[in-house]
Amino acid sequence: MAEQVELSSPPFDSISQVRFSSTHPDHLLVSSWDTTVRFYDVAANEQKAKFDHRAAVLSCLFGDSTHAYSGCLDTGVRELDLSTEKVTSLGQHANAVSALSYAREINTLISGSWDQSLRFWDPRAPKAEVSNHMLPERVYHMDIVNNTIVVSMASRLFHIYDVRRMSEPAQTRESSLKFMTRSLACMADGQGYAIGSVEGRIGVEYFDPSPEAQEKKYAFKCHRQNIEDVD
Repeated sequence: MAEQVELSSPPFDSISQVRFSSTHPDHLLVSSWDTTVRFYDVAANEQKAKFDHRAAVLSCLFGDSTHAYSGCLDTGVRELDLSTEKVTSLGQHANAVSALSYAREINTLISGSWDQSLRFWDPRAPKAEVSNHMLPERVYHMDIVNNTIVVSMASRLFHIYDVRRMSEPAQTRESSLKFMTRSLACMADGQGYAIGSVEGRIGVEYFDPSPEAQEKKYAFKCHRQNIEDVD
């Protein structure tokens, strides 16, 4: 079994998100309801930086080796300089920022919010906000692979977009799980995505809408228990 490491200087309130860097596997971002984003070197068990915010931080994301991003309950989207600990405001939504993704194919930061919108940002530009795309429900989670972004919303609704053509979703789906989506991750090979619900069930979905591909999707229950002969 792999060794467990308890990090020094952990957040003192609930953790909203953890993100490992895709380029430096030992680098970890942790956002928390204690209003901070913390940057760790896991191998050294060292907190390398801490970024204070005005409200609970709901989402965080690595951009490159020196920059990260945060989305907050105070509606703000911010860029975090991992070297200098400088915090730069990119802009705001009309409600809490619940999810962040980075579209590397088009070098664009994407934020999702409870204000029922996705916003595209170019952190390098003097005016960072590039575009605003309205949705039918509050955004809870999202993830991206290549140019395909999957957006999980309230009412168990999913939209799948090509980020180069945001005028309308490529697909609209209802969750295959009965309860609210708690997590979402796209497959690395770009074939589909997995979702987790608050009841502890996992669903595996495929982008290809053909009947042959849809027959492969499945779901399973995590942490199954047998209590008095009832599963």
